[in-house]
Amino acid sequence: MTFTRPRFLPGLALFLLSAPALGVGSAAAADGLHLRWNDCPAGASPASIATFACDTDAGSHELLCSLTSAQPIDSVLGVDIVVDLQYSGPILPDWWHFEFGGCRFGQLVADDNFAGHAGCTDLWGGQAAGGLLSYTVGMPHGGANQARIQVAFSVLPALQKTINTTDVYQVARIVMSNGGTASCAGCSGSVCLVLNSITVRRPPRPVGAPGADVVITAPGSGNGNWVGWQMLNVASCQAVPVRNRTWGEVKALYR
Repeated sequence: MTFTRPRFLPGLALFLLSAPALGVGSAAAADGLHLRWNDCPAGASPASIATFACDTDAGSHELLCSLTSAQPIDSVLGVDIVVDLQYSGPILPDWWHFEFGGCRFGQLVADDNFAGHAGCTDLWGGQAAGGLLSYTVGMPHGGANQARIQVAFSVLPALQKTINTTDVYQVARIVMSNGGTASCAGCSGSVCLVLNSITVRRPPRPVGAPGADVVITAPGSGNGNWVGWQMLNVASCQAVPVRNRTWGEVKALYR
């Protein structure tokens, strides 16, 4: 199947986040978010673009969410993850309706199973509980062609984890099944997805002390927190210039 370059709406420019972080695998990492199809960014086969012939209900597609940190983070109890998506047309089609009552409800899940993805560090070691929290159409900016995926994982206090400044940590796997493709239209349309934030949860501090949670929003190297679906390249997501907006203004609009 041949796909033409999508013509995106101006809202897609709002996916742009702050300046790129240092490259994956550098001696000392910067804060950075990484989103890739098939594998983590330091794995054997990560991809920024996914294509699918939309000709079967069998099989699935994996999105790997990873992070790096510029500072060590101890006492990690869990993470909250936000992934936003936007369709190339004005209205999200049935194929992308994973919410309750949607055409493909139940075909989107999240877990911490990183079997076969050994290129990055598994933060949880099979000890986390959690998964998909919500899928909300219309977020984050009220568009009928937008949706927000929210995922959370946590461990018991006795199993607190530590994040160092050198490893790339896998924190979640989002699995999008092909189920319902035959009956839910819109699979072949182009979509941009961006890992907008990961909040690292830590134990609460005494009243008046600085907050314990760490919020990472910076994209990994080369806009590493972006992926595309049925697109020529991820750069298509950035088709509309944002010269008149500061990075801070852009980020504020998409939170």
